[in-house]
Amino acid sequence: MAVIIIMRLVRGTAAAVVVTIPQKARSSSCVSLLPVCLCDGHPLTTKYTYRNGMATVRLQDERILVEVDCIDYADLDLLVVAYHGSPELGQPCNGSSCQTSHAHETLTVCSTDFPRSLISGVDKKMSSNGPNWVHALTQTYNATDIKLFNLAFGGATIDSKLVTPYLPTVLSIVDQVSQFNGILASKPDGAKWSSDNSLFAFWIGINDVGNSYAWTNITQSGFHQVLMNRLFGQVESLYERGARSFLFLTVPPTNRAPLIIEQGPSAASAITAALKDYNTKLSESVKAFQAKHHDLDQVTVFDTQPIFNALLDNPHTFGYVNTTGFCDAYQNGTPNTATQIAPCAPVSSYFWLNTLHPLFTVHDVVARAISTTLSA
Repeated sequence: MAVIIIMRLVRGTAAAVVVTIPQKARSSSCVSLLPVCLCDGHPLTTKYTYRNGMATVRLQDERILVEVDCIDYADLDLLVVAYHGSPELGQPCNGSSCQTSHAHETLTVCSTDFPRSLISGVDKKMSSNGPNWVHALTQTYNATDIKLFNLAFGGATIDSKLVTPYLPTVLSIVDQVSQFNGILASKPDGAKWSSDNSLFAFWIGINDVGNSYAWTNITQSGFHQVLMNRLFGQVESLYERGARSFLFLTVPPTNRAPLIIEQGPSAASAITAALKDYNTKLSESVKAFQAKHHDLDQVTVFDTQPIFNALLDNPHTFGYVNTTGFCDAYQNGTPNTATQIAPCAPVSSYFWLNTLHPLFTVHDVVARAISTTLSA
């Protein structure tokens, strides 16, 4: 997890990508892959309608590909990929600009304007096995039209030089802010964010604490302050580029995750203390940041611990059959959110998908509570 930018839009705006079907695709083959650009940078969903059927959008080699099911291409002039509507003609990507497409034109192959990690909801495998908190917040518990730029990376730490992630390819907060500075800070077409319409959200620390709580060559409190200094150095960078509203989520009680439970009481006790100190340092750092800058808009620290503990303490009330373990058959994800593989209960009946990650049902509760907090 890490940096999320949520941008409010004027209600009623529409974004569309219209793809012409090249002549070579007009055949009896049942699947055709069409490269397409996301002109305005709007997050895509995975299913789109076109005039005679359905299409699936996915990513391959940093391009968005539209996979068209078997149809009669002779009757298909335009494939319409739309958000808030399906216009007859739209604007396919042509380099860095958008131009009106006509039925007789052939789409030029081009890369997406934004990297894979910024395109939310397209062919992404979620650790929640369904919509995570930010998708629920922006798509379900939201009353305005928004754009979501998701720079978060699974397994991220604040700085990989301070806490090494599980893979060298994981982008830390430092990397993600660098990515923002290089791509979005200039407010390019499709990302015309402003100080008064954008919220910058952070949920970071799970891996920092989880990977360092057992270290014996540091003091936890001192190291957590080092982490905070590095984190808020990045927050300052965003502030300097115009960010004025921020949301910070505390680290949840991972001491209650199967990964820690199976290590025994001493591990649970150690990480519980580390979590408390880290979250305290986070709250203190946010207050210091607010005291330093008097032109901030909305700055919120959302404590995830009470929600997690309430769900974990009352499993039957909330419909969970297991809050201390997980089903091995589900741990790498399932085809859908209602999957059931005997002898396990349905995947949605579990709190944890695997040793550390809560399921989409938990994320949904968190998102609803965040929405209420932000609206207060």
